[in-house]
Amino acid sequence: MSNEHADKCKQGALKHYVNIHKVDSYTENMNCDYSKPNYYIFNNYCIHGNIPVYKTTANKIHEYNNGTFCIQCNKNIIDTYIPTEKEINEFQKIFPEFYKKYSHNMKYKWWLTYFPKYYKILITYFEKYVEPVNDNIVMKEVYYQFLHDLKGRPHCCICDTKVSFSPTANEYRKFCDKHLYGFNKSSQEIELGKFIDSLNLNVIKNTQDIIKGELDFYFPNNNVAIEYNGCWWHSDKFKTKNYHYNKWKQCKDKGIQLIFIWEDDLLYKRYSIFTY
Repeated sequence: MSNEHADKCKQGALKHYVNIHKVDSYTENMNCDYSKPNYYIFNNYCIHGNIPVYKTTANKIHEYNNGTFCIQCNKNIIDTYIPTEKEINEFQKIFPEFYKKYSHNMKYKWWLTYFPKYYKILITYFEKYVEPVNDNIVMKEVYYQFLHDLKGRPHCCICDTKVSFSPTANEYRKFCDKHLYGFNKSSQEIELGKFIDSLNLNVIKNTQDIIKGELDFYFPNNNVAIEYNGCWWHSDKFKTKNYHYNKWKQCKDKGIQLIFIWEDDLLYKRYSIFTY
């Protein structure tokens, strides 16, 4: 990178820090060491000292102008920055194109490095209209709410229960857990579901929050899950060779006993299954 470009990057670093922190006491003595082949070192950049930044990363941060060159300072932005309604609305206007361009990059570290303010805007919006963000919330739902200007989760097509978000389909389900069962299901799977309901156990249906993929029935109190497999749709024609093994292995690693019930089991071993 040329000295001229390095000086511009330095000015960008000064601008970022001043804009974010509204002070310049840490920028007067800052200097750029651009002698390294692949990265800059911003000496005395902020209260966190000398900040090494890869040159390609520095170029992008300079271009986006949404955060600082210091990861710790960007974490502080996420913790303390309170976006205004105007800032939220402005980002929402450009978010469709933004999402289209960057959706494949949208991991937390990427937000933290390049767009800490935008990340905080998304979190603020979701927490205002839906619920506090925690480990059980997938960011796809946060993006979906913001992208479609929703003000909370939609309701089931049959009742007033709010529906869950499907990360696989990248949209909200049309039915709640109670009424989802029976929609686009085989008669045998419906029968199995009704039998399980009659046991009055704590069961979660069609959950995608336990493993990578969906579990038809999950019993958290017992660490047991049940998968119903139709012989046609779960054959090698539609499922990969290791599909069922991978599900079993994921459950095993989490201490969950996964039981597979096949379509022909319900046809020929009904008594054994319903008295298990």
